[in-house]
Amino acid sequence: MFESSKDILFLVLALCVLLFTTFVCWALWYVIRMLREGAKAVDDVVAKLHSIDETIRGVKEKLEHSASYLGVVATGVKVLIDYLGQHKEEVARRAAEAVEKAAGAAKRKMSGDDEA
Repeated sequence: MFESSKDILFLVLALCVLLFTTFVCWALWYVIRMLREGAKAVDDVVAKLHSIDETIRGVKEKLEHSASYLGVVATGVKVLIDYLGQHKEEVARRAAEAVEKAAGAAKRKMSGDDEA
């Protein structure tokens, strides 16, 4: 089988090449597996960012629609405040008239009591 030491050298070299090739294949398999897991993680992050983006867009649209109604609500509140202000002035005017009327009646009564 082995005729010289050169044959043993070639056999050892062949085994070393076989072991080196096995190691390289094993290392490549692990590198590819890590890259695949990294790609899955990046895909998950992209999906989460997409859902966050959609949520922010939805909130933005709702706020924009709410802002368009804000002018109508502000106008309504202004009209309500004006009405209440006018009503308050009218009530104050009526109260002042009632006080004056009562004061006048009391004055007449007091002046009539003094004469009698």
